[in-house]
Amino acid sequence: MTAKQFLETRALQIWQTWAKNMPGEVIFFVSERTELSSKIKNSGMKIISLRGVDDSYPPQKKSFAMLRLWMYDNRYSDFNWFLRADDDLYIRSEKLANFLHLLDPSKVLLLGQAGLGNVEEYGQLSLGTNDNYCMGGPGVILSKETLRQLAPYLEQCLNSLLTTHEDVELGRCISLFHNNASIANLFTNHLSASINSHTLRHLFTLHPVKNPIAMRYIHLRVEMIKLSELRQKRMELMEQIEEIKGKNKKSADQQPQIINSEYSGASSNHNALFSGLIPKVPTSPENIFDEFNLNALQKGRTLNFQRVQYGYMRIQPTFGVDFVLDIALRYHRLRGPLHSRAPITVRRHAYVQQRFDFNRGAALSAGIALLPPNALLLLADVDILIGEGALERIRLNTVLGKQVYFPIVFSEYSPTTWKLNTEDFYSQQRGYFRHFGYGIVSLYKKDFDLIGGFNQTIKGWGLEDVDFFEKVIKSGNIIPFRSVDNDLIHIFHSIDCNKNNKYQNKAQKEACEGTRAQGIASLDFLAEQFGPNL
Repeated sequence: MTAKQFLETRALQIWQTWAKNMPGEVIFFVSERTELSSKIKNSGMKIISLRGVDDSYPPQKKSFAMLRLWMYDNRYSDFNWFLRADDDLYIRSEKLANFLHLLDPSKVLLLGQAGLGNVEEYGQLSLGTNDNYCMGGPGVILSKETLRQLAPYLEQCLNSLLTTHEDVELGRCISLFHNNASIANLFTNHLSASINSHTLRHLFTLHPVKNPIAMRYIHLRVEMIKLSELRQKRMELMEQIEEIKGKNKKSADQQPQIINSEYSGASSNHNALFSGLIPKVPTSPENIFDEFNLNALQKGRTLNFQRVQYGYMRIQPTFGVDFVLDIALRYHRLRGPLHSRAPITVRRHAYVQQRFDFNRGAALSAGIALLPPNALLLLADVDILIGEGALERIRLNTVLGKQVYFPIVFSEYSPTTWKLNTEDFYSQQRGYFRHFGYGIVSLYKKDFDLIGGFNQTIKGWGLEDVDFFEKVIKSGNIIPFRSVDNDLIHIFHSIDCNKNNKYQNKAQKEACEGTRAQGIASLDFLAEQFGPNL
C-alpha cells in the first residue's frame, strides 16, 4: 500500500530494487483519485486505484479493500500466497519465496511478526489475554486458504472497528474463523541504522526503510550477500567436479554399488531433506500429532513430537527415494482420576513403504506438466550417458511445430564379452546402434501436448515409447526424425523380464525378451564361444 506523495520516492525505489526479483506479481495500491505522473507511467509499475478509497489515515478501508476487492476477487486463483506490505518495507524476495515453498497454502496460515501494541497502547487494543496480531509494518502474509476464509468477513469487520490500527483489526477479523499463528524473528521491525550482513542473511523483511537512498543501500548489501553465496556455491561445485573427474570413464561393472546418502544432523535444517517432496508432505509434524492426539482421553495416552535427531536421504533409481530418520517423541500415559502424566521412554522402529506400479509414461508426463509450452525436452532413462555433442544435435534436430528427434543410441553389450582396452569404442564387439528403440526422444512441450502425450494406461516395461512414436507419425503436421548419435550411449545392465510380469501383456513380454537377448553379446563373441561346438 502506498499514497500519491510516495509514488515517486518509496514506491519507485521498491520497484527498482527488490520487486524485480519477487516471484509472482508486485502491485502498488493507491487511492481512487490518484493522478500518475509520466515518470510513474513509463516505469512499468502496476498501479491499482481502489474505488471509493482515499489516502486518509488510518488506512483500514484501503487495506480491507485491497484484500477483498483486488486480491480475492481478481487474483485468488492465480497465487498460493498473498503479502500485504507498506511502502517502507524491504523484502528479501528469493529467500522469502524459498521459505514459503516449504509451507502448505491450503492450510490457514498467517505469517508475520507478532505484536501486542506499544507501551502506551497495551491493554487498550481490545485484545484477549493470550491474543496478538501480525504487525503491518514488517509485512503480513496470508495463505490462499486464509484469504478464502477471510474474504466473507472483511465487510463485517470494517463496519465494527475497535481501534485505529488496520493490522490489529485484520488479526481480529481472522480470529473470527481461526486462531492465527505468527512467525517472529524472520520479519524485522524497528530497523537499526547499523544493519549488518549477518542480520541481512537471516531475515526476510526489514522495516521501516523510509529513505529511498537507504532502500538502495540495503538492496546493494543484499546483492553482495547473494554474490558471496554464489561464489561459495561455485567453489563447492568446482571441488565436486574435481573429485568426480575420471569416474565416468570406468565401465559399468566396476562402479560401486553403494548409493551415497545425504546426511542431516541435529543442528541442520531438516526441511532441506524434504524440499523436493513438499507437495506430497503438506503439513508439519506438529499438525500430524495434533490430529493423532484428538482422542487422547479415550485412548489414555498422548504422543508429542520433540525433534529430528538426524536423518539420511538417498535417491536410488531402481527403488525410489529412501528416508532414514531418528525422531525423538514423547509418549505420555494418562493415569488416575486426574489424568496425571507418566512419561515413558520407548525405542521403536517404524518402516513405511509406499509401493506403486511402474508407469514410465505417467512419471514422465508428471515432470513435463511442470514446464512451460516453449520448453525443449529430452526424455531419456537413467542408463543413458549423454555427451556434449548430443546436446547440440538435439537443439539442431528438434524443430518446434515441425519435427521430433528420435536419436539412435549406441547400446553396450555385457562388459564380460568385450575387453576394456578396445581401441574402437563403437566396435561391433562392444555394442550396437539400437535402431528399434524409441524411448529416447527430444521435442518441445507444446508439440508433446499437441501429439497427445504418453498412454498412461501402459504399466510395466515397454511399448509406451512405440505407442508415442506411432502418435507422432499419425499427427500429420509433425514428422519424426531418426539419426545415429554416437554421443548417446546406453550402458549395459541386466534385464529381468519377470520382475513386473503381472503388469505386462504378451507384446510387452516378447519385446522385453527380445531386447534382453539382443543386448547380451555380439555375434562375433557368440561365434567364438559356441562356433566350434556347432
